[in-house]
Amino acid sequence: MNLKALLVEISFYEAHFRSHYVRTNPVTYPIPLPTSVAGIFGAMLGWERNHLPTEIYTGAKVLKPGRIFTEAYTYIHFDTPQDARRGAAEMQVISEPCYLIALASTDYDKLKEWSETLEEERYCFLPYGGQNDFFVKDIRFKGVHDTTMSKEVEGYAPLSLVERIEATGETPIVESLHTSYRRRHGELFLFVIKNAKLILREEVLSVDGIPLYNPLKDFYVPRG
Repeated sequence: MNLKALLVEISFYEAHFRSHYVRTNPVTYPIPLPTSVAGIFGAMLGWERNHLPTEIYTGAKVLKPGRIFTEAYTYIHFDTPQDARRGAAEMQVISEPCYLIALASTDYDKLKEWSETLEEERYCFLPYGGQNDFFVKDIRFKGVHDTTMSKEVEGYAPLSLVERIEATGETPIVESLHTSYRRRHGELFLFVIKNAKLILREEVLSVDGIPLYNPLKDFYVPRG
């Protein structure tokens, strides 16, 4: 696939990318999934939530992993409009993370338009780190890059596609969490946090080590 991709370095004061499969004491993905990356680009570029461009490919990798800590929060759960239950719970929060996020498209004219918007910092909205009370810290547009097909990637990939993990420095860190990849409930993904890369069984579309996925076709997208 001869595609171009936009790269953006983005950091947050705090972030929480909620795992789909944890109802209480929410766990965060250490890296925003392609659906979250599409949402981040969508905020900056003015896409409507339920009308994302279909032929896009997104992904991310860690530049600075940040520190994960547990934070208490309060909630109100409405069983019925007249019956509200209040409570407290804990959630994982990532402090000061920084990511490289990518957006590729088959529509080069649109990609050029989006790149100009990002380069000129004409954002429609400032994105947030998974939830609207986690504010963006910095956004740096890194330009338009060529994509490639590769078996060596960073970021994340389904365990079923990974042949092995290869260290690229001291103390490599790779985490595993369940996702909803290609509509399969609980598909295990490996997330590269530090000093490692994933060697895959087959080549995938990628840019600067980031494997790219179609967020609408490859993942469950919450609606509403």
